Amino acid sequence: MTNSVLYEASRPSAEPEAVEALKRQQVKTLKEFRALEAQIKAERQAREKAEQQLADAQREHQAERESTSALLRDEQQRRQQAEQGRIAAEKETAAAQQRAAKAEAQGKKDAALVEKLQDIVLQRDNEVAEQKERADAAEIRAQQAENRPVEVAVQAPDPAEVQRLASEKAAEMTAMLKAQLHTLQAQLDDAESRADAAANNAYMSAAEFAAQAAAMIDGIRASFWAMAKELPDADFNQALEPLDTAVSRIYNREWEDGWNDSWENNEEDNEQ
Repeated sequence: MTNSVLYEASRPSAEPEAVEALKRQQVKTLKEFRALEAQIKAERQAREKAEQQLADAQREHQAERESTSALLRDEQQRRQQAEQGRIAAEKETAAAQQRAAKAEAQGKKDAALVEKLQDIVLQRDNEVAEQKERADAAEIRAQQAENRPVEVAVQAPDPAEVQRLASEKAAEMTAMLKAQLHTLQAQLDDAESRADAAANNAYMSAAEFAAQAAAMIDGIRASFWAMAKELPDADFNQALEPLDTAVSRIYNREWEDGWNDSWENNEEDNEQ
């Protein structure tokens, strides 16, 4: 061994495996020693690089698994929320329909009551007019009796008494009819108030349900966008078609179970 080889092997940075090979005389010259060192370094670097690549691949794989698991959890949660929202919407729709049907029935009942009360008021007005006509006729007859000859007047009732009795009877009937009219008017006002309240309750129920439905629809929109935003346009449009159809039915007032006809009839009544 030359001194140069021994010096090279004594360096702190010398490869231990190359030094060991020198001791065993597997290498003898400086050139052989340096070639072995270069080979050992290259093998170590290749091994470390492979280990690093393997570790990086394992980390990426683990990150992908965690990301996929998170997406699956989010998707499951969104589906559960969508299902809960659908069930809540169905319940609220049924409740709103029941409230609307109840309000409509009450409105019809109140309208019938109002019509009946109006008929009664008209009948009472006619009775008042008839009583007034009879009172006027009695007064005329009393006046005619007063103008007759004395011998006839002696046999006829006292005109003043007749007029007094007729006036009292007319006043009594007028007071009674006024009281009845006052009661009927109060009942009419109450029926109209309840009809207005029923209509307002129906509006509030519909408005409240619409606000809740809008929140649920917005949640569905966000979930759909999260799932479909990376799709090509054709696939995106095809996936969107059921939602687009459902929203279009809302815009076009296409209600189920005959609600569309009822809404159109109400619109025509409002225009008239």
